[in-house]
Amino acid sequence: MHHCLSIPEILSLICQEFSEDPEIHWHIDDRKALVSLACTSRSWSEPALRVLWYSVDGIDKLFHSLAKDLWERFYDEDPLVLNRPLSPEDMKVFRKYATWIRVFTERDDKNITLYRALFACGYSCLLPRLEALSWQIENPDLFPYLRLLISPSLRKLGTFFSDGSLVMEQLNMLEAIPSMFPPGISNLSLGSKKDDLETQFPGLEPARKALVDVLHSWSNVTDLELDEIPLETLGCIVDMPSLTRLVFIAESDPLEYPPPEPNFRSPSLSEVRLKSPCPLLESITIDQTPVSTIHAMFKALARLQLRYLSLSLSEAGIDTLGGIEAFFKRLGQAYRAAYLE
Repeated sequence: MHHCLSIPEILSLICQEFSEDPEIHWHIDDRKALVSLACTSRSWSEPALRVLWYSVDGIDKLFHSLAKDLWERFYDEDPLVLNRPLSPEDMKVFRKYATWIRVFTERDDKNITLYRALFACGYSCLLPRLEALSWQIENPDLFPYLRLLISPSLRKLGTFFSDGSLVMEQLNMLEAIPSMFPPGISNLSLGSKKDDLETQFPGLEPARKALVDVLHSWSNVTDLELDEIPLETLGCIVDMPSLTRLVFIAESDPLEYPPPEPNFRSPSLSEVRLKSPCPLLESITIDQTPVSTIHAMFKALARLQLRYLSLSLSEAGIDTLGGIEAFFKRLGQAYRAAYLE
């Protein structure tokens, strides 16, 4: 073997060539090649495993590496069936591969039995070096198991709450996450399922208040994405001094929602305007949002020194603001072109 292949950095570069972006789904031949390299020798094993396990879609992939007598699957679309409880030897192998994972996505609610088995063993922080977590399961019964994946190294979290009857439990858990590993996550993507939005917020004052508490607890975030979230809760960004990027998506005009009760403590957008919100905020993306909603936001955030602004407008509210030309005239008066790139 050439002496160059004894240099770990060169072996890592070779393995990385099998995928330009480890976060995308690879071609099956690339994965087979990496498996072959990992089995070649000890020097090839570590760099190949690092790339092979960098991004994983589903907790069941880790169970595939465990003893064959532990699980079985009859058809590809069927869930894994466990034949016995997890043993200490199983978890030793599990943790060996789990330490390589940096990006994890869970989208299959059929994996609930696997999470129950892990929880029953008393294990937590299952992916100790995880950096980005995307929880895309609609079944609210699985939401509590999200905490098993939170780790001190986690910096990016994306999730949503989807069931009106359990929304309070989900929001309370989201509020507690920042205190588990401070300063912790800096990139938060949070949303609600559109079909449930009207049942969750307009007539459900406790859930409104809980959502405000959630956003208050994430004061260290630098990157915030809010999808199908009521506009009134956006006043909480005044307590996010490190925020540099904001993405806001809404399809419903806030005027359609009934006003909050008098004891509702979220800062309104008019109150935000009296302060100096988000001194570091440079990028705002607003998508699928009525013009009247956007206008209300920018009246409150008129002193921002934005470098990037992206708007996707809907027709709602254009007439009440004097038309689209008048809207952009106001927008031009609110922001200095010298800052925008």
